Amino acid sequence: MIERIEHLAHVSVARGCGFAALGILTFFIGMSSDPVAAFKSAGYLTLLACTVLLLKAGLATRQPYRRTELWVMLKPDERPDAAVAQRLISTALREVYLRFARQAALLSVMFLACGILGGLAQA
Repeated sequence: MIERIEHLAHVSVARGCGFAALGILTFFIGMSSDPVAAFKSAGYLTLLACTVLLLKAGLATRQPYRRTELWVMLKPDERPDAAVAQRLISTALREVYLRFARQAALLSVMFLACGILGGLAQA
């Protein structure tokens, strides 16, 4: 049961991050006429996504488990008892939010480094 909850937490957060990544990619491509600005913008937007993920991780323990997408994704026979559901679901979501936040932070650093190095190369 715990593995299923962790898997669905990953799917839920990955879906949201995928939509954010699609928006950032669209913005990046739209600015492709100025690569330095495109990389810097992508870096800042990815850093914003990282911040949102960190906030969501911090609030995960306060969000009622019945109001999460993860709870809806679980089949009725897979749902844990109310006594442990809050702890299991909030812990799984918090860990996944933090994992994705770390990845977004690394990606942000890479985008910003490309923008800075590109700006230095133009100078």
